[in-house]
Amino acid sequence: CIDRMVTRRDSVPSKLKSDLGELENLLKGGKKLKPGERDFMERVLKDLEKAFPASGLGVSEEEKVQIVRALGERKGHWFKCPNGHPYVIGDCGGATIESRCPECNATIGGGSHQLRRDNQFAGEMDGAQFPAWSEQANLLNYQGF
Repeated sequence: CIDRMVTRRDSVPSKLKSDLGELENLLKGGKKLKPGERDFMERVLKDLEKAFPASGLGVSEEEKVQIVRALGERKGHWFKCPNGHPYVIGDCGGATIESRCPECNATIGGGSHQLRRDNQFAGEMDGAQFPAWSEQANLLNYQGF
């Protein structure tokens, strides 16, 4: 059910919740959608995407910003487990230990400042172009010299 999929979050606007219920009824009707119904479906899906961007994180852009601010790390400290769940590497931002993802129990982190091959940099979390502990980031420190 579309409504149950989305309403697990407390932040679903009531209008969107109502529109999702109506859309679900249209789709369950088993009839070809009329042009106005198709336009309604496209609008609801766009509203849903705005409320919950397809970042794979399951949070809105506003919630993502709040999470990044709350943890207070400099740019480049965000990474993803093999299943796409975000996590932070503190201190210098280089992976020095392995641990477990609290969402799916996959192995995260790495050793000797090297990220595990099955983990990824998550620059989309804070807008960073490079991991904090990387050659690219170190070279940026010397621009202009």
